[in-house]
Amino acid sequence: ARLQHKVLDESAILPLSVNVLGSLHEAAPHANPVLEEGMARLMREVSASPQGCAMLVQAGAVPVLAGLLVDDLQDEAVACAVQVIWNVLDQCPQEVWEPLVTMDLVLLLSDLFGRLLSDGFSDKSKDLRNDVLLVAALCARVPTVLAAFAQPVNPEGSELQQCSMLSLALAGAVWPTIGKEHSVLAKGKVAQSRAPSRESGSWHQLELMKWTFTLCARTCVDADCLATMLNNGILAASMSLLEPAMEGGEPFGADPSASGTDAFNATGTKTGTLNDVPTAGVPAVLQTGWGPENARELQESV
Repeated sequence: ARLQHKVLDESAILPLSVNVLGSLHEAAPHANPVLEEGMARLMREVSASPQGCAMLVQAGAVPVLAGLLVDDLQDEAVACAVQVIWNVLDQCPQEVWEPLVTMDLVLLLSDLFGRLLSDGFSDKSKDLRNDVLLVAALCARVPTVLAAFAQPVNPEGSELQQCSMLSLALAGAVWPTIGKEHSVLAKGKVAQSRAPSRESGSWHQLELMKWTFTLCARTCVDADCLATMLNNGILAASMSLLEPAMEGGEPFGADPSASGTDAFNATGTKTGTLNDVPTAGVPAVLQTGWGPENARELQESV
């Protein structure tokens, strides 16, 4: 590993790659996608170690890679950029990563997250969506950028760009209860592809919910972020995740006329059936596909 870092440093391949990638993307985006992807993959490999992350920061890689976030969400270079930024925020000392977290970076992450949440059809896209949300939660450690999580990406842009990252994350996290009513997400490919009876229990959805509530916990000290949470009905929806299942498989308040695994009570909690009795002490809405440890982890986030 020491030899690798020494060779990388003396060859100056990283500053060269950063300069070429930045020039390519600024002058003619997508003109040479193979070269762009190759350089982004190189930087991702280098970012696997703290020493490599420090070298990338010194070469000015993070702002250049952040510029790739506006590209097509299917581009491999976009996923590489997210992973490099994640590694830098996770492995570098605070005095190194904190100056890199800006309002512009948060808005770029917000734009990519919104597109992934709305149109990320594949499991790979959903993995990237959750990675972006995790990176956003890391960025939320910087108090000066918290307001950006409640700001629209572009107030004059598309309907999706007029939504803030926090509002979109909250709608996606509580999809089984209020997400289906969301004017933007209901039009996306993910909305069209979701199986109503099982989607709430998918691993991707669990990760989305966990990191959404982690982001909420870190941003609620900002007045605009807190207002966004309350205006999106997050309090009522999150409380349904804490409500323990009652004896017989039906949560308190369940509509006796409702039946099947797709029925919800007035508080948005999924009702049970005689053939699907929840484990004692775990909310019925968390019963599908998640183990008790995962359910407990999510409840602690809430």
